[in-house]
Amino acid sequence: MAQNFVLTSGIDVFTGTDDADTFSGVGGGLDLLKGGGGNDLFTIDELQMGVLDGGSDTDTVFLTGDENRISTDLTFRNVEILDLQAPKLYATVSQLDAISTLQINAAGLERFDILLEGTMYHPNWYLDLSTRYTSSTQLRVFADDAVNVMGSLRGDLFYGSAFDDGLRGLGGNDRLIGNSGNDKLNGGLGDDYLNGGSGTDTVWFEYATSGVTVDLEAGFSSGEGNDTLVSIENIRGTSRNRSDTLLGSSGANSIYGDTGNDTLDGRGGNDILDGGPGADNMTGGDGDDIFYVSHVDDSVSELTGGGFDIVIARAINFTFTDYVLNPLAEIESLRTSSSTGTVQINLTGNAFSQSITGNAADNTLSDGGPGGADTLRGLLGNDIYRVYNSGDVIVEVAGQGRDRVASAVDYLLATGVSVEILTTNGGSGKSGIDLTGNELVQSITGNAGANILNGKGGSDTLTGLGGADAFVFSTALGSGNVDTITDFSVADDTIRLDNAIFTALSSTGTLASGYFRSNRTGLAEDSNDHVIYEQDTGKLYYDADGTGATAGILFARTTAGLSLTSADFLVI
Repeated sequence: MAQNFVLTSGIDVFTGTDDADTFSGVGGGLDLLKGGGGNDLFTIDELQMGVLDGGSDTDTVFLTGDENRISTDLTFRNVEILDLQAPKLYATVSQLDAISTLQINAAGLERFDILLEGTMYHPNWYLDLSTRYTSSTQLRVFADDAVNVMGSLRGDLFYGSAFDDGLRGLGGNDRLIGNSGNDKLNGGLGDDYLNGGSGTDTVWFEYATSGVTVDLEAGFSSGEGNDTLVSIENIRGTSRNRSDTLLGSSGANSIYGDTGNDTLDGRGGNDILDGGPGADNMTGGDGDDIFYVSHVDDSVSELTGGGFDIVIARAINFTFTDYVLNPLAEIESLRTSSSTGTVQINLTGNAFSQSITGNAADNTLSDGGPGGADTLRGLLGNDIYRVYNSGDVIVEVAGQGRDRVASAVDYLLATGVSVEILTTNGGSGKSGIDLTGNELVQSITGNAGANILNGKGGSDTLTGLGGADAFVFSTALGSGNVDTITDFSVADDTIRLDNAIFTALSSTGTLASGYFRSNRTGLAEDSNDHVIYEQDTGKLYYDADGTGATAGILFARTTAGLSLTSADFLVI
């Protein structure tokens, strides 16, 4: 049988029946009220500390006080309807979230105010008032702590707190005031007024059903209505593959296009521009800008002298593999989004000077053709460097993979660069390209033109391919510096010996015939056999005294059985 429970100003503990019970009275103490089953009605002047649990079925709390003040120490559970008499409600987010419907019974009100006290903030969750608030009276919401609130389908007024708020107007001509903090504002449909206040604030359109145009400098947006924007620094565009036009201001902006083929322009200031997954056009303008690209057709435009600008290539869903800079964009840094990333991303610069950096995958890094000298960093992985400027700097340390430089110009590996393969950019090329290694071991390969190949230190492998090639020996001899010439042609090629190393060969020019000996022993046979070719092994020795009194020093290996003569050697 249904019961009628009367509340006092003291501590009340009541548990209802399975029928439609009534609870009424002051309700000012530390109460524990449980409705049980049935459609229960709680008619109370004010709610202080304790728990109000409506139980099962459809339960209603009717507040009869002048201000509808619900203490922050009260917990609501299983309440379907909050019915209000006065035009103002003090409550917390968690209390309102426990209520299905918010009803206003006062007649003739122009507006209804909700003052959120001691509220809590969840970045991916909103207190949705659009389904709870059923009155036609204008809703105004004020917060004293960080909050995420979604309004009604009417024109709402939201005042944020001094903290980071999320305010979403939904329908109607709304006014959203962020106040202090870094706020996120979304007016929804209608002609809205969005004012971020102080802090770094964002206007966002993630759920818009059509593309939007946003101009922070002019202070307006269109697409979901004609909105007025004040003190907004950042923009997030639409999802659902809509195409947006998002324009920044003269200050620092962060602009994210989301899905769709978007147009982003940061204008002045140090901006962050990210078009999202689509094929986007991004312009930085003045300032030190950062661009995120994730599509092969993303286009980045930058002014010459427009600051220090960075393009960051990011793989989305493991599908992004290549990015080529706009040839007219002066970008200072082109890199992947993570130095430890394992998705292969190949990067190509342009005629301006850049620092280009890969990741832990096998990257191909290209300086982008003739123009400014670049710095290329492959990091981990078996990387390929495509070089078109002799001034390019390659950064590779030992243990980061088996790396290759493919050069279209004369190129010298700097000391300490751990690159295993140094080649021309095409073996069939006819233009001679000169390649020089460093103190480490490399495989060095020319092309069909006349190449000059110098391994420097380390026991290198030298391959000239076609053309009249020259193989240079110009570093101190020793057992750890014995190069192998794989394809020496007696008819076309030359071995060049530096007389600063081969000191017995003082005169430059073609090696004197008396200084050369070709035999099967690899030993000197008279007083001036300084260069000796061992016919059956292809080994080349240098004998400083020319007599064999001291052992000759092995400095190269080539093909056995060649008809070498002194004419195949040039002293430099």
